[in-house]
Amino acid sequence: AFAAADGKRLWTYDTEDGIQGSANRIELAGGRAGVVVIAQSTGVLHAVDLESGKGAWKSAAQDRADGSPGVGAGSIVMGSCASALHVFSAEKGGKTSDVPLGGDCQVAGGVAINGGIAYAGSRTGKFFAVDLAAQKILWTNTDTRKESFTTPAVAAKVVLFGSDDGRLYALDRTTGKQLWNVDTKGA
Repeated sequence: AFAAADGKRLWTYDTEDGIQGSANRIELAGGRAGVVVIAQSTGVLHAVDLESGKGAWKSAAQDRADGSPGVGAGSIVMGSCASALHVFSAEKGGKTSDVPLGGDCQVAGGVAINGGIAYAGSRTGKFFAVDLAAQKILWTNTDTRKESFTTPAVAAKVVLFGSDDGRLYALDRTTGKQLWNVDTKGA
């Protein structure tokens, strides 16, 4: 952590592994602010107290994870090379469930959460909406067959994601049907 005013280092936390995705903010027990990061090769979630830089908790290993964890609805959700979304309690860090995505649907991008629904793309190009409370896939979009390793953006009625086919896709959040796509002229 660095001071915003002058860039002075405030603290350092060592995950003992690389961090591919971005950190995400969480609430720790007692209302303290923290961040959660994923140790890339092991898929271990680390929760770090923002004030002290001390570890609050860490999860058991999952599988290689390259994306950012999603935070929302009292959960932390990460995707992995195990072709699943892994759901954890934001307060305690314990895993509450795995939602298998099937086949070669490894998730290397980040996960976005909005309204209790997690959104993520996969190596096969399939894009998923997962109901966290029901622990089930709501819909799957298959409009691209190229890898989708971006972190989705979620708006009121639309979810957007990029694909290695060079397109940005806009999907209806309720149905997963494509609303439009734009050729970005590159992966």
